Amino acid sequence: MIALTAYAAHICVIAVLGMPYDYFPAVAMLTGLTLGSMLFATLWMNHFRRGPLEQALYKVTQVARRVK
Repeated sequence: MIALTAYAAHICVIAVLGMPYDYFPAVAMLTGLTLGSMLFATLWMNHFRRGPLEQALYKVTQVARRVK
């Protein structure tokens, strides 16, 4: 599972690069983000069980379970 990481990454990429207002550059950016996310997720999941943000959230919740 890497949905949280992919979502956060696409927000960061749009914040850094900006969002084009013309139709064709926007479609190209959407295509690039989609293909890039899929490639990254596939490669990452071949080596790890969780995405980077998902792993961090898992660690935090494990600590929170021990707090009473």
